[in-house]
Amino acid sequence: MEGQNAIIQNEIVVIVIIIVNQLTNLSSVFPSIGLMLRTIQRSLKDIITFLIFGLPAFIGFVAFSNFTFGIRSEQFNTIGNSFVTLFGFMIKQPEMELMKYTNDVVPGVFMVLFWIVFNMVFV
Repeated sequence: MEGQNAIIQNEIVVIVIIIVNQLTNLSSVFPSIGLMLRTIQRSLKDIITFLIFGLPAFIGFVAFSNFTFGIRSEQFNTIGNSFVTLFGFMIKQPEMELMKYTNDVVPGVFMVLFWIVFNMVFV
């Protein structure tokens, strides 16, 4: 089983290298692709920093919402549903009705902490 995982990981690395190589070859034909690659290269440090700090916090909120609200709410009953619901909370108005069946205090505290953490991360 470990041998298969190692082979799959190696294949993924090779595929990524081939894709990057093809994109760099296209940059001579389409100059905008070269500009895009340079922009990504310059912002890679910020992207990695965001992933290091933002992703664990988001996963923590996803796990907490799944364990706390998943018992009574279909939108939080699996990790995947919790992930999609909380991502939706970040890009649109949150629906507090999804969490109201657990407690009166916990959903409010959860949403305040969620907004504080992600406003600090995104701003």
